[in-house]
Amino acid sequence: MDKSLIDITLQKLIEYNQEDEELLIQKQDQLNRLTDYINSNPTEDDINELKDLKDSLEKEIQALQKDKAIIDNNFSNNDLNKMLDEAKLLISNLYGKQFIEENDTNPSIMFSNINRDKLGYCRTDIRRISGKFLITTEIFISKVLQKFPKEQLMSTVIHEYIHSLRCCLSCNHSGKWKEIADRINSSTEYDINEYADEEQTSSFDNILNNTHKTIYHVVCTNCGAEQNYYTANADIVRHPDHYSHRCSNGEKGSFTVTVEKK
Repeated sequence: MDKSLIDITLQKLIEYNQEDEELLIQKQDQLNRLTDYINSNPTEDDINELKDLKDSLEKEIQALQKDKAIIDNNFSNNDLNKMLDEAKLLISNLYGKQFIEENDTNPSIMFSNINRDKLGYCRTDIRRISGKFLITTEIFISKVLQKFPKEQLMSTVIHEYIHSLRCCLSCNHSGKWKEIADRINSSTEYDINEYADEEQTSSFDNILNNTHKTIYHVVCTNCGAEQNYYTANADIVRHPDHYSHRCSNGEKGSFTVTVEKK
């Protein structure tokens, strides 16, 4: 996806507020009253000036409505399941139906409050029952993406679906995973990358900081490394004593949690 479009969407999510909503209503009211006046047969001297004013108002309203559409957009878990089906069809068209039949683990998919450095992740559970391996996969997508354009969300769904394929369970972002991602990138409009870059991660953090009333700062007591969580349900937030941190100097640190309420 074009990075500039991501940045614009992020900025709109931060900046759009109640004042914009009130301004849109005000502009629409002005346009209605102006239209009524134009239709009431004003003098010819006023016609051109009034039409220019109307055009200007219509452009302002259009821009505000576009911003509002970004805020109002809210994909659901049902939408995610439809996109997962699209991802399967996309890969089936590239590799054939038999490839999907042999490798599809039928993952579940849902939006979740996941750590800020991830757009999504795939969790795999492999168990051996009666001599056979039972594979269960779950895909979690960052709730931040609920308000993003479908193209960005779809790219993340495809990324995680590739991870869920049997042939990619141990690949990380190399081997078969990379081969499939590269083939999709060269054959479609999607851009399947290994990781969100540092600037994008920072932008996502800004969104989360601006849309959550409570932030849980998990900090290493030894080196000061910090991770932010936006839900109290994260296990490390509830039980920081269960975790340790391998610091860059090779030492091991423990975690403390501070709560920031806005």
